[in-house]
Amino acid sequence: MKIIFFSGLELRLFGEIVGEILLERTPHPVIYAVVLLTGACAAYAGIEARARMAEIILAIMVLPVVILAMIALLNSNFPNLQPILITPPETFVFAMMRPEFVNYFTGLEFIWLAFPFLDNPRNGPKAAVYVTAAVGVFMAVTVALTLATFGPDNVLVQDWPVLKMMDMIAIPGVLIERQEALVLSIWMLSVFMFSAASLFYGAVLGQGIVKKGKHLAWVIGCAAAVFCVAVFPFERDRVFYLMDRVSMVSGLSFLFGLPILLMVAAKLRGVKQRKGDSLELR
Repeated sequence: MKIIFFSGLELRLFGEIVGEILLERTPHPVIYAVVLLTGACAAYAGIEARARMAEIILAIMVLPVVILAMIALLNSNFPNLQPILITPPETFVFAMMRPEFVNYFTGLEFIWLAFPFLDNPRNGPKAAVYVTAAVGVFMAVTVALTLATFGPDNVLVQDWPVLKMMDMIAIPGVLIERQEALVLSIWMLSVFMFSAASLFYGAVLGQGIVKKGKHLAWVIGCAAAVFCVAVFPFERDRVFYLMDRVSMVSGLSFLFGLPILLMVAAKLRGVKQRKGDSLELR
């Protein structure tokens, strides 16, 4: 339920931004339907197809982001970061519990769900640490560049500060006139992969719990549920509020509660197994 609901809210925000910047005359439900249709095809194709697409998309996304980040350094005014640098450490620790921080790591719960599909699950934790660190570094750099460009006070009044920061970039001799459209296209790929993952794991979990129905039927059902959430007449501020609340409750549970629960379960399972081996030896 969390996966489907959050995917619908994410798709809703994506449709609004695309409608404002690129497709002003396209109804938002059409944007939702196109994303969900392509995501459902990927979800139905299985985990292998999603893995192949992730490998390709990652290579496509990394190079443009690195180039734009390097150019954004030219427009940055790093003295704007001074209020951040003098922030007390306890404030940073408290901020890590805030919904906005947890929201940055949305989708990492998919890592837990991907472990059973790995040929060698023992490599999963190491890869999870790497990807979590990479996401953290990427978000830290993005936030730092945005704050350095606009300043902490101006960022608070911006609707989409990262896109506006990229729009300020001027690259001489390049055919791409609107850099924010390039960033939006990268986000479009991310939303597509997020939707595909939501539909895939939603279908897998639903089918595994109910023990009935085919994978395709569950994918279609999850896509319909995500679409209903996306078209629900929420105000934008309400969407942000709901995303924050969902991130605070389930996000903290996945980031902190679930690892502790799994370690306790593994410990109890190991004790039980050792007792069984001891009785068998006797």
